[in-house]
Amino acid sequence: MHPLSSAQRRLWFLDRLGGAGVAYNVPVVLRLRGTLDTEALAAALADLAARHEVLRTVYRERDGEPCQLVLPAAEISIPVVRTSCTAEGLAAAVTAAHEHLFDLATDLPLHAELITPAGAEESVLVLVIHHIATDGWSMGPFMQGLSAAYTARLRGEAPDWEPLAVQYADYALWQLDELGTLDQPGSHLGSQLAFWRETLAGLPADPPLPADRVRPARSSHRGGRLLRVLDPELWEALRERARAADVTPFMLAQAAVGALLARSGAGTDLALGTVVAGRGRPELDELIGFLVNTLVLRTDLSGDPSVPELLERVRGSALAAFAHQELPFDRLVEELAPARTLGRHPLFQVLLLWESGGDPNLELPGVDCRLADIETDLVKFDLEFGFAERPDGGLLMLVGYAGDLFDRATAEALSDRLLRVLTQVAADPGVRVADLELLTAEEEELVSRKWSGGEGVTSAVLAALAVPELAAGPPPGTRLLVLDPYGRPTAPGMPGLLHLLAEGEAEPRPTGALVSWTATGDLLPRRPDGAPAVQPSAAPAAPTADAALADDRHTELVCELFGEVLGVPGIEPEDSFFDLGGHSLLASRLANRLRQALGVQVTVAAVFEHPTPAALARALATGGRRARRALRPANSPSTQPS
Repeated sequence: MHPLSSAQRRLWFLDRLGGAGVAYNVPVVLRLRGTLDTEALAAALADLAARHEVLRTVYRERDGEPCQLVLPAAEISIPVVRTSCTAEGLAAAVTAAHEHLFDLATDLPLHAELITPAGAEESVLVLVIHHIATDGWSMGPFMQGLSAAYTARLRGEAPDWEPLAVQYADYALWQLDELGTLDQPGSHLGSQLAFWRETLAGLPADPPLPADRVRPARSSHRGGRLLRVLDPELWEALRERARAADVTPFMLAQAAVGALLARSGAGTDLALGTVVAGRGRPELDELIGFLVNTLVLRTDLSGDPSVPELLERVRGSALAAFAHQELPFDRLVEELAPARTLGRHPLFQVLLLWESGGDPNLELPGVDCRLADIETDLVKFDLEFGFAERPDGGLLMLVGYAGDLFDRATAEALSDRLLRVLTQVAADPGVRVADLELLTAEEEELVSRKWSGGEGVTSAVLAALAVPELAAGPPPGTRLLVLDPYGRPTAPGMPGLLHLLAEGEAEPRPTGALVSWTATGDLLPRRPDGAPAVQPSAAPAAPTADAALADDRHTELVCELFGEVLGVPGIEPEDSFFDLGGHSLLASRLANRLRQALGVQVTVAAVFEHPTPAALARALATGGRRARRALRPANSPSTQPS
């Protein structure tokens, strides 16, 4: 048994939580022409797993702690599942294959499926690896190794490989040893933690993104993706702007996405997430495994910066972040302890990715293999912006959106406006963020003139806004303006502050109300997080007498278990587990102790949904959504099964 790496702990926790599903599958889909030897491919997959222990590892739990169990190479097999379908059913069959559901406790994290449509000359090979065992960099060694092993097996031989310098379990142990120095004065990781504490201090927890719906309590990880292609001329102009400003194309993309979000009502203090390979040692280059790390890029758009000024800010913050990339993101989250919910990623909600190299392909003798695009509605973040350089000299831009929050039309509007931002930056490198033209001429006409008289604003909305000057309707001659942080009109559907401009006044006056224009010229009140405002939910039903009695009897015990797990004495019934230093792994330990002490099934999700002793005891006493039976005292906490 070996410990998990910090990143693996997060995925293990999400798997235990039951909310991630197939969102962390890493699929490769290939179209094949020719005859594939499935027995040779299955042998090659086993060869690759024999070489890379992480591909034959399962993840168990011991006393509430996750651990890796590496299975002997001689005892594993990775069959190639064969599936037949109609031509019309191919897309559904491919989706079902790459959404294969892994049981991390019992399944190897690798699945292979060959799909053959009836009457077709091509077949489709779907290879799926769970993210707990791989990352983007790993796909190079994976495809190269599989190609070499398949070629050898066709000859009736085993592949002749040099032994790897290290295995993933070695990396996990090394990382655990490094993290042990975190609290030591002057340690390398300790100084990195100090940097991130200072850099992220005061970061807005929930920026007002232009969402169409209120964030649910738990993310579905479903949404959609939009693709745009920048022609080679525009891409070359953007590269020239980046060179002139002494920034990378990635930094230019960060500035453009930041400008788009700021002008779309998200504020001027933004956090974008990105990933780094995490392979600062040469012995890790050929290793398959989850080594990638996540960074938070804080982007300052305050004031009225020009694009060159913004690029200078971005360059400084990005370089500083990259210089402090070794502290695992998951440990950073534990140390900073931001407010946690099951519906939101911690520290940032918008992801930015850049891919400069082509995807590795599989080379199989006698078979023509071509990588196929993967159609998926899986998303992990509220918004995802990705850029990939194309072989033809153009640039591919991807916008992913969470369906829990955004309509496709809203994502399309954001994608179109980002393309406008990039086009204007290429044409006028000195343009100010406030002067970027995000609205079409038609949108400008609607929000600045046609709707600003307030004729389309309903009395119910005016009452909900609670702006005294508008209680009886907009005064004659007063215009209603929804403005972004730079005083520019926001597009329909984009949040901004409502301003009033009376006849004869030179400057609009802010009302403090966050709103957006609807498609009909009405105003939509919005919450501080940008989501549409909704009526308060009905008060929860009063607990039954039995539940109230159970609550009284068990809240004290739950308080004791909170204190035991957190190492904090004197826990009160309304103390929040996470405010007292709790994090995902401690939540798992708490759930385990509750199962032992109370003889009732307790999930980690229950701890997140009911983070105080009083709320958790009440939820378990009433049988809760996830409890298997009503709460009862255990005869002997020390002897109850876990």
